[in-house]
Amino acid sequence: DEVKYAVEGSLDTLTQAEEALVYLESSAKAEELNAAIAALTGTPSGEETQALLRQYEALPAEVRHLVTSPEILDRAAAAEIKKLSAAKKYEEAIAYAEGYMAGRERSGIQGGVIKACLNAYAARGKALMNSARYEESYVLLRSCRETYAGADLSAVNDVLRTLNKTIAELQAPVVGEGG
Repeated sequence: DEVKYAVEGSLDTLTQAEEALVYLESSAKAEELNAAIAALTGTPSGEETQALLRQYEALPAEVRHLVTSPEILDRAAAAEIKKLSAAKKYEEAIAYAEGYMAGRERSGIQGGVIKACLNAYAARGKALMNSARYEESYVLLRSCRETYAGADLSAVNDVLRTLNKTIAELQAPVVGEGG
């Protein structure tokens, strides 16, 4: 406590230096991943792509854009999202997709990842609807539409139309009852 005053003014500088060091270390890992992707020949095995994908996912979101050839990773991520959706783990699929895409421009991500993510949203919306959780489904699907406004939302829109139709049918008065 007696010497704290000597470093208090330098604390911001120290914090910035630590953040810069973490960024540089992460950048180096991104460059190593770029080299590993570039070294792939032919069609890589599922194990190879999964190992690269795990390396990519371990990178902080703020340096993922430094991976210059993530197409192979996108295919692996799309397969993982589809696998989770097929197992009806829609929330996990959506969380996985959103986490995978974090820090990257949507335009730089292969369409298969976004399509798999949107299909997971649609399937989750449909599952909620089938459980009569219409409001949750509507909120989920509206949020998806806002987030992915520039993407092909046909699967999500189909579920949303069905949901709107179901809600309208539920709200319609029953004809012929009680006079």
